[in-house]
Amino acid sequence: MVDLTLAFDLVFVLAAAFVGGAVATVFRQPAITGYLLGGLLFGPQALGLIRESADIKTLAEVGVAFLMFTVGLEFSLSRIREQSRVVILGVVLQIAVSTLAALLLTGILGLSVGQALFFGLMLGFSSTAVVIKSLLSVGELETTHGKLASSWLILQDLAVLPVLIMLSSFGGDNLILDLGSGILRAALFLVVAVFLGTRVVPRILGQIAASGSREIFILAAMILVLGIAFITRQFGLSFALGGFLAGLIISESEFSEQVFADVKNVRDLFATLFFVSIGMLVGPLFILQNLPGILAILLVMALPKLLIVTGWVYRFGYHLKTAILTGIAMIQIGEFSFIVANVGVEKGFINGDQYQLILGAALFSLVITPFWVENATKGYHLLKDFVLTKIPRYQHLFFTSKIPGMVESEVSLDGHVVVVGYGRVGRYLSHALMAAKIPHVVSDLDPKRLLEPQSKGVPVVYGDAAEEEILELMGVRRAKAIAITHGDLVATKLAIHRIRAVNPNVKILARASADGDVLDLRSMAIYRVVQPEFEASLTMTHKVLDFMNTPKAETEDLLRRLRREHHG
Repeated sequence: MVDLTLAFDLVFVLAAAFVGGAVATVFRQPAITGYLLGGLLFGPQALGLIRESADIKTLAEVGVAFLMFTVGLEFSLSRIREQSRVVILGVVLQIAVSTLAALLLTGILGLSVGQALFFGLMLGFSSTAVVIKSLLSVGELETTHGKLASSWLILQDLAVLPVLIMLSSFGGDNLILDLGSGILRAALFLVVAVFLGTRVVPRILGQIAASGSREIFILAAMILVLGIAFITRQFGLSFALGGFLAGLIISESEFSEQVFADVKNVRDLFATLFFVSIGMLVGPLFILQNLPGILAILLVMALPKLLIVTGWVYRFGYHLKTAILTGIAMIQIGEFSFIVANVGVEKGFINGDQYQLILGAALFSLVITPFWVENATKGYHLLKDFVLTKIPRYQHLFFTSKIPGMVESEVSLDGHVVVVGYGRVGRYLSHALMAAKIPHVVSDLDPKRLLEPQSKGVPVVYGDAAEEEILELMGVRRAKAIAITHGDLVATKLAIHRIRAVNPNVKILARASADGDVLDLRSMAIYRVVQPEFEASLTMTHKVLDFMNTPKAETEDLLRRLRREHHG
């Protein structure tokens, strides 16, 4: 008779994901939070509907491999190069400080130095998947802090390779020989991976794509992910790391976008198993009984990360708000932390109870990350208001928004336009205003972005448009219009409130990243809400109708109707 145990377990895992994800959606939380809590409640240490199964663990490991494969596919050398001055040394410093901070646990939890080393390296890594998904959900991935955070996370993932080599060498009779052997194996693997990625894989994918069969192409992509992950495992490295390297191998090829599109749905399904399986590994009763230890781990993990990342980013001239938001994105335990923990268990450095403590802390950190990311901007402004009202003599240490070369006194313009944010949308708008000879001033939280408009004679102000001081510098009292071009909904709403207090008659235009944002911003009764994707669809509609010889009057009537329906 056929054994359907795995099928039943899989049904309950997916049911846990469905229930948890649905509840999270109702409460406007990311689905990942629901998956984790679903695994916690349905798992063997709670309701017991899902049993702890080696097969489920295997599927979960496949899930994280696919997850890291798509991270590797989206790996952007240009973005890393752009942020390299900040993130390369910053990542090394942050992991080192996290490891040193873990030495505090030797006294709190009675750990040896070797155990503290494993704890520190586990706590040093953050969750690329959770943070990027959280930033996407609030439309902040392309903001300055979103780019810094994603670059930081990717370099953390790359740092897993030397860390795993080092940890895998522990426990042998000859540490130096084992370490050298691990480095040699990793170097050999990377040489082979680079050769395959530049010479072999693109040719194979090209021939398969030329056959015109999408099914065969998807199968080839699946074999590529799992095959390279399996080979990586044989070299003594992790299965998940193999998935990441598989993504890197084809990230620069012309087929990367097609592979991503074909693998995305499979990735989401398997990644769901991964997050549910994490929730299964720890029980609610264990968390309640060991809450002080879990909170101690969370504190030792989060505080050094927050302080080091925030301080390091701020040191390079970024606004304190950008620095804090980047630091907050790093406070959780990452996917690769579980891989490091497994190595610690295999090597005998970590016992079952300590492993459970790590899992409990990880679960807490992953659940609260979406909340922290979503409310980080509000938190920054609460902190600033506290400093300004309670300890104003210290405000000059952190809350200064002027840097050499930028505007330090109010602009002398009148009836001008204020452009908030100098990303792609802000840059195009500024260029158009210059071409039309319309006076305007530009603000941004990234001082590097302001160098371009400043070189063209446009007044620039470095700072946060939700701060009254910055609004005064930009001459908002005399401005005719303000265009908020970034996609951060919370920051936009705060800025609108402050702008209204300074100049209630100014015309405010704001960018929305999602359909829900359009309704939120329209409820504030501003002049215009602009959603780039919707505006692009209207432009394409206009072009298509024009090509199809639709009468101009009908086209304009249709576009007006679509705009009314979209904006309510």
